[in-house]
Amino acid sequence: MRTYLSYLIVLAIGAALGALPSYLSGSGPQTAPELHAYNPTTPSSGASPSTDSPSVSSAPALPPGESCDESLIITRQALARAIKERDDARAHNQALTDLVERTSAATPMAFPAELDEAFQPEHFAQMVDQLKEECPDLFPPETTVNCSEYPCAMEFPLEHEGDPQQAWRFDYRAACPAISTLFGHARQQPMVNTVGDQTRVQYMVHGTGIGLDRYLEEHHQKLQNRIQQRWTAQRKAMARELHEDPCLIEGDAAACRELANAHWNDAAEREIYNQSACDADDAHACNNLAWERCYGAGQCDATAESIARQAVELAPEDGNIIHTLGVVLCQRGQAAAAARTWQSACDIGHDLSCTEICGR
Repeated sequence: MRTYLSYLIVLAIGAALGALPSYLSGSGPQTAPELHAYNPTTPSSGASPSTDSPSVSSAPALPPGESCDESLIITRQALARAIKERDDARAHNQALTDLVERTSAATPMAFPAELDEAFQPEHFAQMVDQLKEECPDLFPPETTVNCSEYPCAMEFPLEHEGDPQQAWRFDYRAACPAISTLFGHARQQPMVNTVGDQTRVQYMVHGTGIGLDRYLEEHHQKLQNRIQQRWTAQRKAMARELHEDPCLIEGDAAACRELANAHWNDAAEREIYNQSACDADDAHACNNLAWERCYGAGQCDATAESIARQAVELAPEDGNIIHTLGVVLCQRGQAAAAARTWQSACDIGHDLSCTEICGR
């Protein structure tokens, strides 16, 4: 019996050992597939390669009939066009930048490279000191030099006999021959501001220099805009010095109106001063406030109408003020009321109101 069992065990082990190599050969690691470079001129043996599985080393195909040299030429041409378009855009942008610089009043005027040394800030101040010595009646000790930008200017008070136009007509060279001696034929430009009983002059000297006339011609608009800004800034400063305390502290309507006039190009501050004068029962300030609210700010609303009516109550015989109320009423869609208002202004001699027609 033992012999029989031993025989069976040996037989089972032998069978297992015989199957093991076969099992190992079936479940062992697979051999990596051989890689073949795809050569379109040499078809591979056997089945055709699948279109769903591109070759590992395949290069992008060129369009039919186009060689590498032709493709390179086309690419270079496209690059040249792109570079030219970029350069054209840069040149266009630079031209616009130069135009803005020549015309915009947003930035101060730089001193031109063409300007002679004698009219540069440090030398200009020396010439003004000499003028103060030569003509102290015209250029008193409080005469100052402003070279914050081109052109430099002398700033000084001017005595006159009450007529502001005298300051504009004043012959500075005749009053001080040293001006002609020092400045020669250089272009000179006085800018006069009269506020109340005070007059101040900004006497600007453009100077000389080879090529300066051409530079000034190219930058004419910007230069005039900057000179206008300097004149306006001085006028505002003079008005604030004279009238700000009487207006805002004492409620002086006339002072507020002067401040509003000095701030003609600043809508926000002008409105503040007109409102202060209107609150002090100044009919003309109320009239200006209503008109500018309706036309300047495009707000022909109930507030504009209320202010216009207040102006008429303060000056019921002023045809111009009554006319403003008619305009506000017309803009608010009240054509019949506007017509009656204009008729009342016409009746007291305001000719413009006689021909007004509300088209709303």
